[in-house]
Amino acid sequence: MGAAAELVISTTFMLPWTLLFCSGFHDLSTATKREWLFWAGSLLVVGLLYYFNRHTTEMSVTKGAMPVLACGVAAVPHVFRRLSFSYSIVCILFGLCGLAAAWSDIVTFTTASSYATSTIAVLMVVFPLAAISAAGLSIASFFNRRKDRSARSLTAPQ
Repeated sequence: MGAAAELVISTTFMLPWTLLFCSGFHDLSTATKREWLFWAGSLLVVGLLYYFNRHTTEMSVTKGAMPVLACGVAAVPHVFRRLSFSYSIVCILFGLCGLAAAWSDIVTFTTASSYATSTIAVLMVVFPLAAISAAGLSIASFFNRRKDRSARSLTAPQ
């Protein structure tokens, strides 16, 4: 595979995850009204991707450029606020994945089967809870924004 094709495939594969992480940091920075939290979280995600890439056999171009490209594209909805709808969609999709993972956890815990290690078991419980929470926060944020807009339109001078 060529270097450009590998870079495109790796970036496309990592984009949903970086969108999820950046969406969470976007929600955190919005809730606390501290913009620096989003950018600090984005740097944390870039660092995580570089750490992840250190243990892959990808080409040097992909190892160097993919984290920056994936996080750069994931930060676009934060920079261009009209695109923040994409954060909500990603959160809801991951929430649905979280529901599926939670169902799998319930089946696993109620049958005789178990996870390979206790760390995997913890991760399999934490991921669905985080994903479902992110989806819930995204939906609540949507309704709060909608309520704020309608309140502003009622109080606006005519």
